[in-house]
Amino acid sequence: MAKKVKKQKRTGGEKSASLAGNAAQILKGCIGGIIFTIAAVLIFAYLLKSMSLSDGVIAPVNEGIKMIAVLLTAYLATKKAGGPAWLIGALSGVVYMALGFFVFSLLDGGMGMWQILLSDLLTGLLVGLIGGIIFQTLLSKPKHTSYKRA
Repeated sequence: MAKKVKKQKRTGGEKSASLAGNAAQILKGCIGGIIFTIAAVLIFAYLLKSMSLSDGVIAPVNEGIKMIAVLLTAYLATKKAGGPAWLIGALSGVVYMALGFFVFSLLDGGMGMWQILLSDLLTGLLVGLIGGIIFQTLLSKPKHTSYKRA
Protein backbone atom coordinates (compact mmCIF):
# COMPACT_ATOMS: atom_id res chain seq x y z
CA MET A 1 0.00 0.00 0.00
CA ALA A 2 1.48 3.30 -1.04
CA LYS A 3 1.44 6.25 1.28
CA LYS A 4 0.24 9.55 0.04
CA VAL A 5 2.59 12.41 0.69
CA LYS A 6 1.09 15.83 1.14
CA LYS A 7 2.91 18.70 -0.46
CA GLN A 8 3.36 21.64 1.81
CA LYS A 9 2.38 24.93 0.30
CA ARG A 10 4.67 27.87 0.77
CA THR A 11 3.00 30.68 2.54
CA GLY A 12 3.49 34.32 1.69
CA GLY A 13 5.64 34.76 4.79
CA GLU A 14 8.04 32.03 3.69
CA LYS A 15 8.32 33.55 0.21
CA SER A 16 9.07 37.00 1.59
CA ALA A 17 11.58 35.57 4.06
CA SER A 18 13.28 33.75 1.18
CA LEU A 19 13.22 36.90 -0.92
CA ALA A 20 14.65 38.94 1.95
CA GLY A 21 17.34 36.31 2.52
CA ASN A 22 18.31 36.31 -1.15
CA ALA A 23 18.36 40.12 -1.21
CA ALA A 24 20.62 40.09 1.85
CA GLN A 25 22.95 37.61 0.13
CA ILE A 26 23.06 39.80 -2.99
CA LEU A 27 23.87 42.84 -0.84
CA LYS A 28 26.62 40.94 1.00
CA GLY A 29 28.07 39.85 -2.32
CA CYS A 30 28.02 43.42 -3.63
CA ILE A 31 29.75 44.73 -0.52
CA GLY A 32 32.45 42.09 -0.93
CA GLY A 33 32.83 42.97 -4.60
CA ILE A 34 33.11 46.68 -3.89
CA ILE A 35 35.71 46.10 -1.16
CA PHE A 36 37.71 43.95 -3.60
CA THR A 37 37.39 46.61 -6.31
CA ILE A 38 38.60 49.42 -4.07
CA ALA A 39 41.58 47.35 -2.90
CA ALA A 40 42.45 46.25 -6.44
CA VAL A 41 42.18 49.79 -7.83
CA LEU A 42 44.42 51.14 -5.06
CA ILE A 43 47.01 48.42 -5.67
CA PHE A 44 46.86 49.03 -9.42
CA ALA A 45 47.24 52.79 -8.91
CA TYR A 46 50.32 52.18 -6.77
CA LEU A 47 51.80 49.83 -9.38
CA LEU A 48 50.95 52.27 -12.17
CA LYS A 49 52.76 55.08 -10.40
CA SER A 50 55.76 53.10 -9.15
CA MET A 51 56.39 51.21 -12.39
CA SER A 52 55.54 54.12 -14.69
CA LEU A 53 53.32 51.99 -16.91
CA SER A 54 51.71 53.49 -19.99
CA ASP A 55 48.15 54.78 -19.93
CA GLY A 56 47.14 52.08 -22.42
CA VAL A 57 47.02 49.43 -19.69
CA ILE A 58 44.48 51.28 -17.55
CA ALA A 59 41.29 50.38 -19.45
CA PRO A 60 41.98 46.62 -19.84
CA VAL A 61 43.06 46.27 -16.21
CA ASN A 62 39.98 48.16 -15.01
CA GLU A 63 37.75 45.84 -17.05
CA GLY A 64 39.58 42.82 -15.65
CA ILE A 65 39.10 44.11 -12.11
CA LYS A 66 35.37 44.58 -12.80
CA MET A 67 34.98 41.05 -14.20
CA ILE A 68 36.79 39.46 -11.26
CA ALA A 69 34.73 41.57 -8.86
CA VAL A 70 31.46 40.48 -10.51
CA LEU A 71 32.54 36.84 -10.25
CA LEU A 72 33.41 37.37 -6.58
CA THR A 73 30.07 39.09 -6.04
CA ALA A 74 28.22 36.21 -7.71
CA TYR A 75 30.15 33.68 -5.62
CA LEU A 76 29.41 35.44 -2.34
CA ALA A 77 25.76 35.94 -3.29
CA THR A 78 25.11 32.36 -4.41
CA LYS A 79 27.10 30.67 -1.66
CA LYS A 80 24.24 30.58 0.85
CA ALA A 81 21.30 31.79 -1.22
CA GLY A 82 18.11 29.79 -1.34
CA GLY A 83 16.99 30.55 -4.87
CA PRO A 84 18.18 29.76 -8.37
CA ALA A 85 21.89 30.51 -8.48
CA TRP A 86 21.84 31.73 -12.08
CA LEU A 87 19.25 34.39 -11.23
CA ILE A 88 20.95 35.44 -8.00
CA GLY A 89 24.30 35.63 -9.81
CA ALA A 90 22.81 37.74 -12.60
CA LEU A 91 21.05 40.09 -10.18
CA SER A 92 24.15 40.45 -8.03
CA GLY A 93 26.20 41.34 -11.13
CA VAL A 94 23.71 44.01 -12.17
CA VAL A 95 23.46 45.48 -8.66
CA TYR A 96 27.26 45.48 -8.27
CA MET A 97 27.77 47.24 -11.60
CA ALA A 98 25.10 49.84 -10.81
CA LEU A 99 26.57 50.53 -7.36
CA GLY A 100 30.09 50.66 -8.77
CA PHE A 101 29.05 53.04 -11.54
CA PHE A 102 27.37 55.42 -9.11
CA VAL A 103 30.19 55.25 -6.52
CA PHE A 104 32.91 55.95 -9.09
CA SER A 105 30.76 58.63 -10.77
CA LEU A 106 30.44 60.39 -7.42
CA LEU A 107 34.19 60.14 -6.87
CA ASP A 108 34.74 61.52 -10.38
CA GLY A 109 32.51 64.50 -9.63
CA GLY A 110 29.65 63.82 -12.03
CA MET A 111 27.51 61.13 -13.50
CA GLY A 112 29.05 59.22 -16.38
CA MET A 113 27.45 58.54 -19.72
CA TRP A 114 24.35 56.34 -19.74
CA GLN A 115 25.84 54.22 -22.55
CA ILE A 116 28.64 53.17 -20.23
CA LEU A 117 26.12 52.36 -17.49
CA LEU A 118 24.08 50.26 -19.91
CA SER A 119 27.19 48.43 -21.11
CA ASP A 120 28.30 47.79 -17.53
CA LEU A 121 24.85 46.53 -16.51
CA LEU A 122 24.74 44.11 -19.43
CA THR A 123 28.26 42.92 -18.69
CA GLY A 124 27.40 42.46 -15.01
CA LEU A 125 24.26 40.53 -15.95
CA LEU A 126 26.11 38.13 -18.26
CA VAL A 127 29.18 37.60 -16.08
CA GLY A 128 27.03 37.21 -12.95
CA LEU A 129 24.75 34.75 -14.74
CA ILE A 130 27.69 32.65 -15.92
CA GLY A 131 29.31 32.88 -12.49
CA GLY A 132 26.08 31.82 -10.79
CA ILE A 133 25.82 28.75 -13.02
CA ILE A 134 29.47 27.84 -12.46
CA PHE A 135 29.30 28.31 -8.70
CA GLN A 136 26.03 26.39 -8.45
CA THR A 137 27.75 23.48 -10.18
CA LEU A 138 30.87 23.74 -8.02
CA LEU A 139 29.08 24.32 -4.71
CA SER A 140 26.28 21.80 -5.10
CA LYS A 141 26.75 18.61 -3.18
CA PRO A 142 26.60 15.50 -5.30
CA LYS A 143 23.53 13.39 -4.74
CA HIS A 144 24.34 9.88 -3.70
CA THR A 145 21.96 7.37 -5.12
CA SER A 146 21.82 3.82 -4.03
CA TYR A 147 21.01 1.21 -6.56
CA LYS A 148 19.13 -1.88 -5.50
CA ARG A 149 19.75 -5.16 -7.18
CA ALA A 150 16.77 -6.88 -8.64
